[in-house]
Amino acid sequence: MLGRGVAIFLIVFARRVRAHLSNERVLSLSDYTAIAATALNIVLLVLAVGSLHVAITTYSDAKRSGEEQTRILAGQAQTLQSSQSALDGVSQTLGKQKDILEKSKQALDLSVVSAVAQQKLLTESVSSSRKQLEILQAQWARELEQADV
Repeated sequence: MLGRGVAIFLIVFARRVRAHLSNERVLSLSDYTAIAATALNIVLLVLAVGSLHVAITTYSDAKRSGEEQTRILAGQAQTLQSSQSALDGVSQTLGKQKDILEKSKQALDLSVVSAVAQQKLLTESVSSSRKQLEILQAQWARELEQADV
């Protein structure tokens, strides 16, 4: 749109310069200065419009990039929160497992104490049974001797 306006201005300007030159009048230094200043202003206007276009494009890209980064950061924050929740769950599970293992250890310790006591009782029972056997064998031997006599 702006390009059309500049083109139209240049066409009108060129026609006026040509019309002015066709009058066969010699241009003065001030006319040449005005023409040069106008041409320079046109170039500066085109540069300003181009710069404005670049600035608007850059701003749009930066805004879009910022919005995208905001979305990404929100997603990462949600992921971190989910990870934290999962780690809290794992921590709780590990705490429960630790309690269970401690109870199992206590039960095993009690089982060991019980097994040692049972072994001691069995050892005493075997010893007592051997003594009874020895007594019975001695008694049997005496009875056999008395029966022979």
